[in-house]
Amino acid sequence: MKKPLKFEMLLLDFDGTLFQPGKFISQADVDILKQLQGQLTRVIATGRSLYSLNKVIDETFPIDYLIFSTGAGIMEWKTRQIIHSSQIAGLIVDKVIAILKRNDHSFFVHHTLPDNHFFYFHIGREGPADFSRRFQLYQDFASDLKLRKAREPASQVLVITHNLGMIKRELRILEEQISVV
Repeated sequence: MKKPLKFEMLLLDFDGTLFQPGKFISQADVDILKQLQGQLTRVIATGRSLYSLNKVIDETFPIDYLIFSTGAGIMEWKTRQIIHSSQIAGLIVDKVIAILKRNDHSFFVHHTLPDNHFFYFHIGREGPADFSRRFQLYQDFASDLKLRKAREPASQVLVITHNLGMIKRELRILEEQISVV
């Protein structure tokens, strides 16, 4: 006879899963998360920055941990303490920028945590509409890439593209130092 599975963690994607396209979180989902308190560890994983997520959920939301900015940060939700943060060394960021500019991509270079809602931008050839949408949404936090200091670290470099394979090929030379997701 098989033993029933015992889960220790519930890991949820945020946008399009928990946070629905109509821009809401269902009460049923909130109720389930509340019921699971103490039974397992409840985690949201999102590409959003902490700033962006705090606009749609508050500190009373029933989770234990938050993985944000595509894994650049992990926060213990109740204490609001960032228990892990990572950044890309400035010299590596400089190399990524040089490659992206050489290939005429539009991209964002996000500041280090917890202020990674601030970013530098470079507009190359016309990119997907999502680039323009994000830029418009967060333009108050944007600075031209020309203002970035050499060797300044970053939490992430964001290229919005329809051709991920091309970006991976262009950045292959740095594959030991960065992750392309």
